[in-house]
Amino acid sequence: NRGLLISSVTSIAVNITAAEFFVDTDPGAGNGTPIAVPAGSTATFAAVVPTASLARGFHFIAIRTRDISGKWSLFENRGFYISNTSTNVGNITAAEFFVDTDPGAGNGMPITVPAGSTTAFVAMVPSTLLTNGFHFVAIRTKDASGNWGLFENRGFFISTVTNNMANITTGEYFFDTDPGIGNGLPFNFTTPGSTVTQALALNIPAGLSIGNHLLVLRVKDANNIWSLFDTARTLNVSGSVVPLNLLSFTGKKLSDKTQLDWVTNNEINTAHFEIERSKNGIEFTKIGVIKSTNAVRTNLYMFNDLKPIDGVNFYRLKQVDLDGKFTYSNIIKILFEGFGKALSIYPNPAQNYVLLNFSDKQKNVFVTVFDAQGRQVIQTTMANQSPLKLNINHLPGGRYFIQISDGLVNENGSFIKK
Repeated sequence: NRGLLISSVTSIAVNITAAEFFVDTDPGAGNGTPIAVPAGSTATFAAVVPTASLARGFHFIAIRTRDISGKWSLFENRGFYISNTSTNVGNITAAEFFVDTDPGAGNGMPITVPAGSTTAFVAMVPSTLLTNGFHFVAIRTKDASGNWGLFENRGFFISTVTNNMANITTGEYFFDTDPGIGNGLPFNFTTPGSTVTQALALNIPAGLSIGNHLLVLRVKDANNIWSLFDTARTLNVSGSVVPLNLLSFTGKKLSDKTQLDWVTNNEINTAHFEIERSKNGIEFTKIGVIKSTNAVRTNLYMFNDLKPIDGVNFYRLKQVDLDGKFTYSNIIKILFEGFGKALSIYPNPAQNYVLLNFSDKQKNVFVTVFDAQGRQVIQTTMANQSPLKLNINHLPGGRYFIQISDGLVNENGSFIKK
């Protein structure tokens, strides 16, 4: 019995060991042009793509990677255009749209557009002759040389109903190939509504091969009208036991402590949770352990950090299985102000810059600024002097928090940007 869970769990990626590209036609995994890549769970590399033999016009290039176990990923592609001119592309001079069926470049409904290398315009699309149901409208543009671009399309729905749409009541999913509306694998919503947010546990059908697949969803309303389908994500079927589903991991500041809460389900083969904390978001230390209930039902957990560090606290969960395997949760940040030494900041409120009087005398200092939601907005190293001048001209108005450190001494403060 194999199962799939859509969750927010972040697992450790397998190292990338190879990559390849192809242009226009997929020759099959492993048969593309190889690219030298540095091994690792993430890799940054450049590829030189020969274009001399390509015809003038639109093409696409696709890249895929292979992991240490020999499995190839799905490819990722991007379009490009081959031109025999060496000058900049001519200005956009015309545009047209069509609905559902492409009549061919130049045969669509014309749209009046202001000429330019980029342009903004509004098009009125008549819909009185369209049947009820889903359609798509497509727009393309023409340059001063008479070349038409590819079209860009968007879906829309025609309905005779004048009141709000009926509630979403149910849905279905399938892998890779659409079996037709109503023929997918069904799932239900606990609470139907016009918008629905719910974690879904979806079974993998017997016979689905090991490897990468596309998971696709669509939903139906109370009037039995189906939506367009949406490709939820790419997934890999490995045949191994599926880890627990972490539905949420949140934290909040309560006086001088941090309360961490998380919700799970499908706890199969789960041993315990290790709570980890960091002062920089990179180096984490275990600060507590909570034993798992190891139950399939929805499970609620809470942990209190009674001694949060000065400034921003980074937290994550390490979810450990009975066999010793583990995965990490997302990282959350909780900001504590007012602990330890205060930093002298002026002017306050400020508009273009703030001056910082830092008490220690080390050569260089590390300055980090967070907004009121705990998001990092500035991170810089400065040569220590008295005072330090920090440019804040680019920040929007509001309250901000500063951490400053020379590696030995940490000080914290806040300021208001006008």
